[in-house]
Amino acid sequence: MPRWEKTLSAMLSDLTPRSYTYQDLVSILEGLDFSLARRAAGSHRIWKRRISDPSSPSGTRTVSIGLVDSGSGTIKAVYVKETLRILRENNLLPSQV
Repeated sequence: MPRWEKTLSAMLSDLTPRSYTYQDLVSILEGLDFSLARRAAGSHRIWKRRISDPSSPSGTRTVSIGLVDSGSGTIKAVYVKETLRILRENNLLPSQV
């Protein structure tokens, strides 16, 4: 199991995810084929991934996750929880996690 999957598994079982870094979330998103959208001047980052969606006229849609890169230290728990919620809602969690 890759390191990002171990981190994701720990996040999913953590009721108060306060000990994770921005880089922890980046490694998970990159492992799930998300890419950084064009970089803004500030600390806010948007990660995107196109997924298939039969109900969409184009057959695909974009999943976006917004994070704040605080540099060093931990990322706020609200960003971890929101990321996990979006991954769950879009069935993007690996089956082995």
